[in-house]
Amino acid sequence: YEIVIGDDCSEDSTQSIIHRYSIRYPNIIKVLSADHNLGVIKNFTSTLAVCTGKYIALCEGDDYWTDPYKLQKQVDFMEAHPECSICTHKVLFTHENGDEKNKVFPEINGDQVFTKSYLYGHYFIQTCSVLFKNENISEFINFLDGFKVGDAPLYYFYSQNGNIGFIDECMAVYRFHNTSFWSSQDNFSKHIKSIKTLRLLQKKL
Repeated sequence: YEIVIGDDCSEDSTQSIIHRYSIRYPNIIKVLSADHNLGVIKNFTSTLAVCTGKYIALCEGDDYWTDPYKLQKQVDFMEAHPECSICTHKVLFTHENGDEKNKVFPEINGDQVFTKSYLYGHYFIQTCSVLFKNENISEFINFLDGFKVGDAPLYYFYSQNGNIGFIDECMAVYRFHNTSFWSSQDNFSKHIKSIKTLRLLQKKL
């Protein structure tokens, strides 16, 4: 396996931490350090473009995985279900500002395989739970043109190439806090961006 880190000009101690780990594990860790701020989408696509594994799993800066066998379980699922192009699982939502109670998402019982039609009517995938086939990356990067976010377009793009596997286990944490890229925005802004994303998805699909 490999760990590919796209660092988009972090202004805290992230760069020094990444540097220390890359020295310790030079054969595992690949670091992409931008010399100027690329922005969310460009940093995302630049990182995806250099991944060489059979599968790609996503873990963004605010989130973390909690099951040491998460990746193995997802790879095993994908190998057992070659009709799937993407695999997801349950995630714990933690609200660090205390506004809401923590909860496990989504409320789906049992391992399942969904088609794209289910995705069209249900929001059930979180980025930190995603593992997908390392295929059609250049086509996906072209598909992203015009989007301000990369996660939802990824789910919809890869659901065109295969089914969506779901594992009924909670194996990651999605953090809500006031300084994250998404949670720090007001509800009106988030709704507007979500509507624009869905409209563009509708147009492209």
